[in-house]
Amino acid sequence: MRRHRAEKVAWFMAGFLAVAVTAQHDPEPRIVGGFPALEATTRHQVSIRRRSSDESAFGAGHICGGSLIDSRTVLTAAHCLVDSLDKKRPAGYFRVVGGSVNRYERSAGTVVRTVSRVGVHERYNAKNFDNDVGLLILSEPVPETHPAMKPIAMATKTPTLLTSCQTSGWGSTKAYVREPPSYEPST
Repeated sequence: MRRHRAEKVAWFMAGFLAVAVTAQHDPEPRIVGGFPALEATTRHQVSIRRRSSDESAFGAGHICGGSLIDSRTVLTAAHCLVDSLDKKRPAGYFRVVGGSVNRYERSAGTVVRTVSRVGVHERYNAKNFDNDVGLLILSEPVPETHPAMKPIAMATKTPTLLTSCQTSGWGSTKAYVREPPSYEPST
């Protein structure tokens, strides 16, 4: 019952959060106005990975970014969690890595977790990306005392129009361009 309530809360919060999509630290920014990420301000950022690829070469399995919203729940886009037929992939397909801005490097702060459950918004539409919201439930929680990985701070009140927000992520603004190893936030 408590788990069901937590999932409902997570879906509710998903409506108020924006998941980051792109960024890169090179001459051509991946987020317009982006700047190099500080781990202290992006400890919620995770890399969602194809487990089998990532086990072969750390970082190679990166699919999408996500945000840790509590000790066991990652918010991401639904299109990251489905196959080419738009069917939800099984939990064993994924692993989640956080604790570093560079997705190819393991450090003392790197956290690696398997996934126990995958959730895709019931009204997700792959044709137009309506309700493009997904959740991953980690097999074990991230410790509250972890120095490099923490859930994102949630708003305590509804943001007003023109409120400044921050995004972060890996990605490319062009097709067929290799994704960067590190992400940047943008305000």
